[in-house]
Parts: sequence; structure tokens; C-alpha cells
Amino acid sequence: MKPKILIILATILTIGAQCANGQEIFDTLRKYRVERIKKENPKSFDSEAKETINLGISELEKVFSIIKKKYKTDFTATDSLFIISGYDMETGFSNGRIWDKKGNEFRFERKFELKNFKIENETLSVLKVTPKYLATTEFPILTDFDPLIELIEKKDTSEIFSLQSENAVDSAWSYNISIIERNDGKYKIFEFPLDDFWIK
Repeated sequence: MKPKILIILATILTIGAQCANGQEIFDTLRKYRVERIKKENPKSFDSEAKETINLGISELEKVFSIIKKKYKTDFTATDSLFIISGYDMETGFSNGRIWDKKGNEFRFERKFELKNFKIENETLSVLKVTPKYLATTEFPILTDFDPLIELIEKKDTSEIFSLQSENAVDSAWSYNISIIERNDGKYKIFEFPLDDFWIK
């Protein structure tokens, strides 16, 4: 087989492997969330719950895609990944933060207009978190979760829930914390819910 053909085949196989690995993280996350609901409350797993899971995964896929294209960062290739996903029950808006241990941090936010019960002018923005961004953002603690970063990386759920209990606020926002680790090509996922609170 000619060297040029070998190079082309190698390139195709590499791209195929990257696509497979990229999809695997979302498939594993979807499976984890389905099994988690079935285990905690089997009766609550219905078509609405399934749709909620699929919408959440779809949003993350879009966020990953934007980060890869705009910022040249491929989170599907990292071994440790952390995600805070927030959802507002009143408006339907969502936001969150995603980062790894290599210093790559991003904030995402989804907004839209609701007209005649139809979603219009939907936007999904992704911004790289930098010291300059944190200094200029309007609510650096409430929307950017800085005080939780280290605790989440340590999986210190005891301290996180303690902070939540001590600083609870009346809010329509709720969050889901995701810790995704890859070892020997296999993903291990740990998630837990979190109500909104303000760290003074």
C-alpha cells in the first residue's frame, strides 16, 4: 500500500476515533442520568423526564462544540471535567460553568424570547473565564460560582451542602453539579443537585 494512502487511512481512523470518543461522553452522561432517576424514583421516569435529560445533553453538546470551534479546546479529550449547570424554573433560561484542571474555564448562558408559547430568538453564549471577565461581571459570586470551584474538585459535598443550608435564598434557580473522570478510556460520573444560595 502506498505511503499516501496509508496517511489518508490513518487520518480517517484518527478522526473517527475522536468523533466516537466525543459522543461517548454524552452517551455515558445520558445513561447515568437515566439510571440515577430510575434508582432514586422509578415512577418519576416518564417521557417528560426523558425529554429533560435529552435537552440537557443537547445543550452541553452545543456548548462543547462552541468551545472547540471558538476557543480550540476539546473537553472530550480531557481526563477530569467539572460542570455546573443551572436552570431557572420561571424563565426557562439556563447557565453554567465548565472547566478542567488545566486552567480551561468557560461560562455558558442560554436565553430566548417566548412569543405565543413558542421559543424565538434563542441564543447560547459561551465566554472564556479570565481574571478580566471575573472583575467586570455583574454578579461574580452568584453567577460564576468561584467559591465552589475548589470544593467541587475535591468532591467535598459535605461542605457544599453546609454552605447551601447556611446561605439559602428564595430562588427559582436550581443547579446540577457534574464531575466526569476518565480512566483507561472509561468515564466515571458523579452528579448531585444543588439549590440556589448566596455565599456571603
